[in-house]
Amino acid sequence: QFEHTTEQQLDPAKVIQVDWWKNFHDKNLDQYVQSAIKGSYDLKILLTRINSAGAMVDQKEASLYPTLDFSGSSSFEGNAQGENNQSYRSSGQLNWEFDLWGKNKRKVAATKAEQKAVKADYRAGYLKLVSDVGVAYFNIRQYDNLIKIANDYVKYQELLETIYKQQA
Repeated sequence: QFEHTTEQQLDPAKVIQVDWWKNFHDKNLDQYVQSAIKGSYDLKILLTRINSAGAMVDQKEASLYPTLDFSGSSSFEGNAQGENNQSYRSSGQLNWEFDLWGKNKRKVAATKAEQKAVKADYRAGYLKLVSDVGVAYFNIRQYDNLIKIANDYVKYQELLETIYKQQA
């Protein structure tokens, strides 16, 4: 079956559940994860890179379309005899690079691929952060259980000691 899967079926954004920790229905874990996400400078940097990559795609796509430049100027000259000269000048220019060999289209495609890579980096950073919080939380919960077991064992031993003292 794996040989017949499509690219969309293998897309990590669709395969990996980004809020997997909610399946545990643990309010404390939800709170810790949300706090880590809000406070993560790494995720903020990655999100800024996504926005920057989107702007780069827009800039590269703009090279596929014509550009129009327009400029204007005016000047005023006066002399001692009271003669005044005014002049106005304006110019416009329309440019369009015919993409015969597809150079600009390939640049756009490369920039879009780079944007996908940046989005994948964000997803990886997000999942890494959330999984690290989850692992730490479950380790702490495991140690809490071990402490409870140890305390119960101590209470049991104290009870046995009391029983032995009463028999003597």
